Amino acid sequence: MRVLFYSPAWPVSDFSNGIISYVAGVVPPLQKRGVKTMVLTGATGPSDPGGAIDLRTLVGSGSLGKTYDLVERAFRKLAPAVAQRTIPLWWLHRAGRALSKVEKIDLIEMEETFGAASALASGARAPLIVRLHGPTFLTAQAGGAEMDADYYRQVEAEGKLIAQATAVSSPSLDVLRRVREHYGLELGNATVIPNSGPPSIEGERWTKEEAENDHVLFIGRFDRTKGADVMIEAFAEVLKVRPQAKLSFVGADTFGLTDDAGKFWRIEEFVADRLGAQRKQVRLLGRVPHDELAKLRQSASVLVHPSRYENFSVAVLEACSQGVPIVASNVGGLPEILEHERSALLFAVSDKLALAKSVCRVLEDSDLASRLGRLAFEDYGERFSPERVAALSHDFYCRVLKERSVN
Repeated sequence: MRVLFYSPAWPVSDFSNGIISYVAGVVPPLQKRGVKTMVLTGATGPSDPGGAIDLRTLVGSGSLGKTYDLVERAFRKLAPAVAQRTIPLWWLHRAGRALSKVEKIDLIEMEETFGAASALASGARAPLIVRLHGPTFLTAQAGGAEMDADYYRQVEAEGKLIAQATAVSSPSLDVLRRVREHYGLELGNATVIPNSGPPSIEGERWTKEEAENDHVLFIGRFDRTKGADVMIEAFAEVLKVRPQAKLSFVGADTFGLTDDAGKFWRIEEFVADRLGAQRKQVRLLGRVPHDELAKLRQSASVLVHPSRYENFSVAVLEACSQGVPIVASNVGGLPEILEHERSALLFAVSDKLALAKSVCRVLEDSDLASRLGRLAFEDYGERFSPERVAALSHDFYCRVLKERSVN
């Protein structure tokens, strides 16, 4: 079986993105099961070991590639808005055609974003599994995006792709249910297969003895979707009870954040405004290389994940793989990973006071912290390990190909 995955960038050590983490997690165990995998990517970082196929290199080489480049430049100049939507589709279609000439592709798996997967599948003439990652109608609303013409165009394109796909896989039951309801689709060809995290490494297990007292950790972008504003405002409440607490904020401030009052902020300004003189209790670490995150999680007393919407967080799975105590919002697929008062503490979306109270509970009770982390780790091994997810994926691929051959 030959399966082609698309990843927006590669490798995971150079980029922070849930799709990249998912592909990086599922490919190695699939290969161990005898599946030949290929990863097509739109960008490669300096740590790329050469295992991925760079889209631009594939399509843009030689004299024909130079012609494509000239046409693209002219198109972007004459019709920039149209070019922004159509050129990525054009590149994916050409890449699919180029790959299919080298080797037969049995299946393509790609996320629904922009509906772009249809171009890759049509170019390769291969059946397509759409992997629900972050449908725009969910993530854009959670992030406070404007419901303009581009928004509706993207939502429509994604719905059309999902409806026409050979099959659909979803990390969470929640997002699959919402997609069915929003688009009015039955999706009898859909199944739920969770994301996987990394392999558990014994030397990276969290222990209360090695964790720093009152160290709160947030890993995510500075935006509304990830609840970065809720995290910072809740931390201000934590400091009223535990003034010695410190927050490590890991994540990029790429586009800034607009608060509930409509004011635009950059992260340094937001922290200064919300915390005042106590802003020194927050360490703004920016993007941290992926291979350094495990050590940072080990040093934390608690990891907080306050997203306004989350399909099936890889960041949470990574924390579970180390047994880190977690406080998370009770939204989307998160309660399908975590059980309130058993393997994590969950709180209502955007409720900064409830978040602060939960964080203080974990900081004050090391036995509670240890129990939450231990049970999250046990659940992870049973349900979300790379081997478990690869087995489910492989079975699904076989079923899709069998049904396609019958029909």
